[in-house]
Amino acid sequence: MKIDKRGWLLLVGILVMLSSPHSQAFWGNENKIKTAVFLSPKFVLGPGSVENRFYYNIDFPKGHIALKSFNAEVIDEAGNPVPLHETYLHHWAVARYFLRKGVEVLNINDRKKLNSSDYISARNSGICQVDSDVVQYFGLGSETRKTATHVPDPYGIEVGNPAEIPDGFEEKWLLNVHAIDTRGVEDKMGCTECRCDLYNVTEDEYGRPLRPDYKGGFLCCYDHAQCRVKQGFESVRRNLYLRYTVKWVDMDTSVVPAKIYILDITDGWKRSSNSTGVNSEHSCKVEYEIEPCRATELADNGCIDTRRISLDMPFGGYVIYGVAHQHAGGSGSALYREDGQLLCSSIPTYGDGEEAGNEAGYIVGMTTCYPQPGTVKISKGETLILESNYSSIRHHTGVMGLFYILVADELPKPMNTFYTLVQSQTQDSIILLTILWAGVALMGVVTVIAVAIHYKLKRQAVEHVGLPKMEAKSKPGCCNPVKKSGPVSMDHVLLALRETKEERDLRIRSLFNFFDAANAGFLDYAQIEKGLSALQIPAEYKYANDLLKVCDANRDGRVEYYEFKRYMDDKELELYRIFQAIDVEHNGCILPEELWDALVKAGIQIDDEELARFVEHVDKDNNGIITFEEWRDFLLLYPHEATIENIYHHWERVCLVDIGEQAVIPEGISKQVKRSKYFIAGGIAGAASRTATAPLDRLKVVLQVQTTRASILPAVKKILKEDGLIGFFRGNGLNVVKVAPESAIKFYAYELLKNIIGDSMGEKKGDIGAAGRLVAGGAAGAVAQSAIYPLDLVKTRLQTCASEGGRAPKLGKLTKDIWVQEGPRAFYKGLTPSLLGIIPYAGIDLAVYETLKDFSRTYILEDSGALGATCVYPLQVIRTRLQAQPSTSADAYKGMSDVFWRTFRNEGCRGFYKGLFPNLLKVVPAASITYMVYEAMKKSLELD
Repeated sequence: MKIDKRGWLLLVGILVMLSSPHSQAFWGNENKIKTAVFLSPKFVLGPGSVENRFYYNIDFPKGHIALKSFNAEVIDEAGNPVPLHETYLHHWAVARYFLRKGVEVLNINDRKKLNSSDYISARNSGICQVDSDVVQYFGLGSETRKTATHVPDPYGIEVGNPAEIPDGFEEKWLLNVHAIDTRGVEDKMGCTECRCDLYNVTEDEYGRPLRPDYKGGFLCCYDHAQCRVKQGFESVRRNLYLRYTVKWVDMDTSVVPAKIYILDITDGWKRSSNSTGVNSEHSCKVEYEIEPCRATELADNGCIDTRRISLDMPFGGYVIYGVAHQHAGGSGSALYREDGQLLCSSIPTYGDGEEAGNEAGYIVGMTTCYPQPGTVKISKGETLILESNYSSIRHHTGVMGLFYILVADELPKPMNTFYTLVQSQTQDSIILLTILWAGVALMGVVTVIAVAIHYKLKRQAVEHVGLPKMEAKSKPGCCNPVKKSGPVSMDHVLLALRETKEERDLRIRSLFNFFDAANAGFLDYAQIEKGLSALQIPAEYKYANDLLKVCDANRDGRVEYYEFKRYMDDKELELYRIFQAIDVEHNGCILPEELWDALVKAGIQIDDEELARFVEHVDKDNNGIITFEEWRDFLLLYPHEATIENIYHHWERVCLVDIGEQAVIPEGISKQVKRSKYFIAGGIAGAASRTATAPLDRLKVVLQVQTTRASILPAVKKILKEDGLIGFFRGNGLNVVKVAPESAIKFYAYELLKNIIGDSMGEKKGDIGAAGRLVAGGAAGAVAQSAIYPLDLVKTRLQTCASEGGRAPKLGKLTKDIWVQEGPRAFYKGLTPSLLGIIPYAGIDLAVYETLKDFSRTYILEDSGALGATCVYPLQVIRTRLQAQPSTSADAYKGMSDVFWRTFRNEGCRGFYKGLFPNLLKVVPAASITYMVYEAMKKSLELD
């Protein structure tokens, strides 16, 4: 299959344009995210021991920056993640402080010895009192491995601002790590909840007696405390580290600062007449106790301990991120307005395995909320309700109910007039999007036609199927009847071509030399294959192996000139005989009606449109008739028997190039008795193609749903880590199952609509034109897409939902959950943008393909498909995001316009092209595999 290099250069140019920072205002923030991985100082833990230490002046990014995310986990000396059932990460936290230059602080003891004027705590912006324990910028616990902490673009947590650092001071960072080694302990959960009886503790680490009612908490599992270990259990002490990862960007005008506010369910705040700002009235105790429920409560509320607290906000702004921190037993936390409107919720995920990140019985992740910017605004002085829920089936000590929110004082300034238009026309965004993508599709069509014109001009000196131009004595368009009687002989052929024997010998020798580029004196398979490629004969017309077999009379694997000459003699005689049989008027040319009669006699039913395309494909000078020279040039290198049926099928190559998005309507077989066999061949070819390119499809979908900065390598690593190699084929079964019904529905709908359009034009079997094909193809695609859309949605959910314990979700359970939790309408989420993409996609694929006819078959078959896919790709991203997100999630998209606005606002235009690269990579292998399998199936089904 010939791949047009200039077409691909055009696509590369589009990709470069999309990725280049021509205008920061248009493309969004080009500030590159930087990543650094650090290790805490070493800490040593043995069975039952505790580490709860503060490390000062830790490694941390320097300069005036905007923090984008924090992540952390406990690892051993080999760098391997340590599972929670061995070392429980109670919590980790990072905090900022300012230290006078020349003063050194390495540990908490150094900190206590300092003068108060040498150390300034740069706490978060929360409302807990200054001397509380909630001073960190960020921190989590056991859930840290699977909790998203990314700050959405264009926001960031500003630090290192020289204007905020007092004169004579430096900005520093400290790290608090609270880890408990639970190997061999009597009660793992009891140790992780810091139950005082398991630690044999009655005093805190400073020797102060504990309250009699204090059953457990961090006062009992302080640094170097020891939880009871089973008698006789022995194990080595281990060197461990906290590996923490920080991502940031350089602070500039494109970054909108966001502040960290930490709310605490234990806040003992009470409103007073002069209560404003951060003050001593907000006493945050951080931890609390869950008493076990009674039997009556189990029946009433399922034994759920629900704590609620009302908090007056001394600040205002826009919430852009939220996440809760809970301990084992937690069932979720939420933030509401006074009227009950949910602002943000965070639900824990519990593990069910043994490996790190999926430990059974432990919270291994917390869901996060990313509200659409501008939709969740807190007013200064507004009262919010914080809620924290825990299971109270059993007693819990030392649990927490913190809620982190990021709040921006203002929204980003409009980037351009287009943004302003989108923002001001939210109610009419569907119309706006339709106009926008129609324009994009039109640009794609214009681009394809421009490339077509370029190559049409280039090919004026080349034969229709790529054979070198042969001198013909007859004028173009003139018939050349042969007035010689008797059986068909070479003399008839010479007369029909107006060649002498010497001229013909020279022509055949020239053709042989063309294939024998190495001057070897013979032809082998490689030379024939190379020659056919040089002639720019499409892959579906290549018969290199068959041509070698039919020419190689002595079966020695090579073709001498005399063998090649004999084949040419036999072939031209064969072609002349059938030419004469079709030319019933014996006027030296084949008229369309003569070709029609011959096809009908051979059992091939063909309509006027298909007949016209057949004639035009053979008719080089486009005068409406076929001369013997044109007939010969079209079939000379066709090695099979030249029956009218074989000749027709040589021309008719059903184009089922399947790149996994939409089935392409098979043209040219609409009235044939072998139609079902073509569907079988096409279906199997499509299935093979989709399976072979399934890894690229999975990668594309994974990238499409990423709302943060996404790149290919991390996505590949994530898939491999979660599911292994088999993960790349997740959802492929449904993708393959879609082929047959989608193709059948689309084909029959197209045939029906084509006839209806033809009738409305007054010509039942006439050419409906490019516009008619666009309407028929687009409408047929919409019908087929609507019919199989639930399968497409389930496939997307299957490809994007997280693995549970290294196992992919079960198809049946996933489908049932969608039906039960979201209702039947959920199976059609994203259908609108999908249908909007049908017209330009099918229009480019059908109208351009059909209008350019053999030209697009020869040159830009794959490229036009790639261009079509590129033009409608933003709609595909919108569709995929709607499909992938459950309706029940707190930050669920409200519709197509919501996806468009949020994507454009947070990710810029490039957000609409995430996953485009693997999508384009599918085109060529998909086309190649489809043709290869399709040709093999045609031979198996005796369609050749």
